[in-house]
Amino acid sequence: MSPPEFERTFTVLWGDIDANRHMRNTAYSDYASHTRFAFLAENGFPMERLEALAVGPVLFKETTEYFRELRLHDRIVVNLRVLAWAADGSRWSVCNELFRVEPGGERVRAARITMEGAWFDLRTHKLRVPPPELVAVFDALPRTEDFVALPPRRKG
Repeated sequence: MSPPEFERTFTVLWGDIDANRHMRNTAYSDYASHTRFAFLAENGFPMERLEALAVGPVLFKETTEYFRELRLHDRIVVNLRVLAWAADGSRWSVCNELFRVEPGGERVRAARITMEGAWFDLRTHKLRVPPPELVAVFDALPRTEDFVALPPRRKG
């Protein structure tokens, strides 16, 4: 049995719209980021705890693929899944998919955002392996169909 889906529902706001009356490209990233940090907070890692642990996520790459337009007042659902993961939690790639929810409830995929990253030590400003309890939280996320296991962090 796979872990439950983590997702959040939003309504596209006026400030999210560009000159073409579509959701601006950076708003896609904002909703994806909000969903990732909601996941952390709801699983015991709000910003205050990450700060106390002196650890934070760092992104190396973010890619957005657009499939359908999103417009003002559209209701959207954003999910979070793991695309690639090192067993020690040191490196990862996650995926957010954004869906427009039609009046009848059907979901239409609007975009897919993938991010590659790692965990950053806020004191030393170097990459690090996260605490085991944080590894366990991410390890419980659903995986994408094209999930890849990554090698653990090399020492040195």
